[in-house]
Amino acid sequence: MRNERELIIECFPSILSKTSYQFADLAPGDDESDPSEAGLQSIVEFRCGKLSGAIGVQVSELFALQLVANMIGADPDGVIDPVVMRDSTGELVNIFAGQLLPVIFGKSELFTLLAPVVTPLQSDKWSENRSQYTTVAFQVDDEFPVFVMYRSGGNRHAS
Repeated sequence: MRNERELIIECFPSILSKTSYQFADLAPGDDESDPSEAGLQSIVEFRCGKLSGAIGVQVSELFALQLVANMIGADPDGVIDPVVMRDSTGELVNIFAGQLLPVIFGKSELFTLLAPVVTPLQSDKWSENRSQYTTVAFQVDDEFPVFVMYRSGGNRHAS
């Protein structure tokens, strides 16, 4: 049985390319060093019976701008409302959670996904906020660091 980290590595690049036409590879050396800029953190909590957990991403604001541009056709060099950046980041995590959870726990399970919570991320707080999660570091379009995070409590079902 594959672990959650392996499943994230398999699923995230595919979902990102289908959602926003961006391409993700594992960060060189699985580098989890913090970017020097501010960013956004989006977390979706889930529940399934006695099982609960969360899936999230940490992205730079530059990535969020490009995400918006690719998802809704906005000009990344134009003025983009910060609310739209947060919404797009939250939607990415929501889509990813909806695709990843059945792979991890089985397609017959019913999950409750809570609304994404998107918060600003100070440049010195990236790794501190990842400490409670299994984290996979990606490099998107050879430019943007993206950290995908996962945690759960309870028993894992067959996948």
